[in-house]
Amino acid sequence: MKRAILLLAACGSPPAPTTSNVAVTVPVPAGEYGPPPHLEGDAAAQCKLTESRALACMDQLFVAYYRATTGFDLDDKLVDKHSDDAEARAIHMTTCLGDLDLAYMKNLVVCWNERGCDAFATCVGKRTKRLQ
Repeated sequence: MKRAILLLAACGSPPAPTTSNVAVTVPVPAGEYGPPPHLEGDAAAQCKLTESRALACMDQLFVAYYRATTGFDLDDKLVDKHSDDAEARAIHMTTCLGDLDLAYMKNLVVCWNERGCDAFATCVGKRTKRLQ
């Protein structure tokens, strides 16, 4: 019986848009951090919207972002250091506001529902372009 219900639920599909300029939003299920935010407003406002998820994993996120943008690994002494709330917030806001194409915060949203900090940071790092 459960299979029949699941199959019926899976068979339904949303109606196709009638024009090519209709934006389609695919709902993302809310994870342990709630639903990913819809980025709107200026860059500072968008940074605030992504702050809670980034701060929860800032140490791993910083290491992955540094590795992705520079191609170098951090010294183990820095990797093992844990940021306090003020440091984590400063790192997030500096990285977020310093990213002119807004890719950092977009990557945070794309990876929002990754479970655990290592998976989240790895996801963001894989989507981050190396600086030229």
